[in-house]
Amino acid sequence: MHWTNASFAANATSVNVYLSGAGLADGPYDLQYSANSFANLLEPRHIATTTLDNTAPVATISQPTATPYTHADILTVSYLVSDGTGSGVNSSTAKMDGSTTLPDNTAVTGNGQMIPLLIMALGSHTFSVDSVDNLNNSGTNSVTFTIIVTADSLITEVNEFLGLGCIDNAGIANSLASKMAAVKNAIANGQIQAAANILSAFIKEVQAQAGKHISTTCTAGGHQYYPVQTLIGDAQYLLGTLGSHLKADAIVGSVLNSTLVGISGATVSLLNSTKAIIATATTDVAGFYYFAATGGLAIGKTYTVKVTPPGDYKNSMPTSQSFTWSANAVTLANFGLR
Repeated sequence: MHWTNASFAANATSVNVYLSGAGLADGPYDLQYSANSFANLLEPRHIATTTLDNTAPVATISQPTATPYTHADILTVSYLVSDGTGSGVNSSTAKMDGSTTLPDNTAVTGNGQMIPLLIMALGSHTFSVDSVDNLNNSGTNSVTFTIIVTADSLITEVNEFLGLGCIDNAGIANSLASKMAAVKNAIANGQIQAAANILSAFIKEVQAQAGKHISTTCTAGGHQYYPVQTLIGDAQYLLGTLGSHLKADAIVGSVLNSTLVGISGATVSLLNSTKAIIATATTDVAGFYYFAATGGLAIGKTYTVKVTPPGDYKNSMPTSQSFTWSANAVTLANFGLR
């Protein structure tokens, strides 16, 4: 039992009364009160229930969780804010990395919001919920998660950008996805250098199509994307996970027609110093080709690349290109077919 009294000022109709005591738990309490006259006349007691609340609300966050997500994932925000036996939740505010807006300046709206992680940077992020109850007790709950890249997620990214219209050519999207499938297969077979070389070819193709069939910036579904920057950055991230000692040393280039449109299906041959063919490649829909398996080439030796024109094309300009191998990536000039 806690006893207190309070005197009313002249003509006053209310007065503050404070409940105090050590170890009082939040929750409902019965308040008994009665008026006492100057003549010490005491009226019968009244009973009312009041709630003690010294504790901030708690947000239980279901999504995101403290796990890795891929860059291609779409995060659906889910959380529940409760004040338990307290005065009730007055308000709650969701934030991403301490901000009420996402990197593309769209608002963090909270429960049920679907956030495409492609608009966010790789690495660590913190989703938080600030909450306030009806007595202004405030608190924050948060979850930290990471965004990573895998070969599979890069394939999904390419297809997502195609679906959003940020890549406007299905053939080029298929070419990029095929390269990432080859990366996945090479990694699975322990061919790390080959995987690194193919990733290098992937990056060069994205660079070649930047601003052409792959948008540098793209707005879709209310969000702003940077497809070229994202695809290249994610491929470089994946390269880094393959080991800093590896060096992508592919031989790459393109085969185009007179209007600079890529020619698919052209056979490109790699010849050694005796003019013997040691490898062949076929151009994809963008006219892009690459030789990924270059580990057997001899440093200091001269190699030549030639194109066999397909269909109605008769010759190429130049007819061939030669270079001295130094175990570094080689990007050849375009072959033009006539």
